[in-house]
Amino acid sequence: DLNPNPSEVIDLANPRFSDGFVEDNRCLKYDQFLSYLKQMNFSEKDKAEIVTTQQTSFTGSLLGVKLSKPFKEERDFLFLIAKVFWDPSIDIHSQALQTCYFALLGKPFHAPQCPTFGEHWTAIGFQGEDPRTDLNRSMGIFAVLQVLHFVEVHPTSCADLIVTLNATDKFNANTFFCVALGFSLSVITTLRRGAL
Repeated sequence: DLNPNPSEVIDLANPRFSDGFVEDNRCLKYDQFLSYLKQMNFSEKDKAEIVTTQQTSFTGSLLGVKLSKPFKEERDFLFLIAKVFWDPSIDIHSQALQTCYFALLGKPFHAPQCPTFGEHWTAIGFQGEDPRTDLNRSMGIFAVLQVLHFVEVHPTSCADLIVTLNATDKFNANTFFCVALGFSLSVITTLRRGAL
């Protein structure tokens, strides 16, 4: 049931939150999710499978520019989390996507979660009733992390973007999350080439 008790509703636009984003135990913050992901233990096999195709620019090859170890580790971390499938049975995965869902729609975050599967996911740009299909085909949890950051830093812009996408799409199909997946893939591809 998506009709919550009024005492359980949190207003995303409430002025007591300076950045417009809710700080509540039902609403996952970007830093919390990133911290969780950084605690994951990736196997040596996963790390060994990281492939980069370093294309250095003319200036970079003249100057001998190489990625320093801390930046290389950060880059490799992004490659690794892009391989992690979104799994609705893992509470923090579900909480991250639920936070994105309610923030993107500009709706109050409800104590009862919306269903794991259903047509409601198309309202934020998934192609079907199961977010795993789109997420795990491509960027996995990395895309959720990026959207979570976007809704936290730019909550009003996100809600406005969803409204605009819905109003301008002649097929009445929102494409936000699919576009976000495309951007995530572009970031990873560019990073893999060494262009970022």
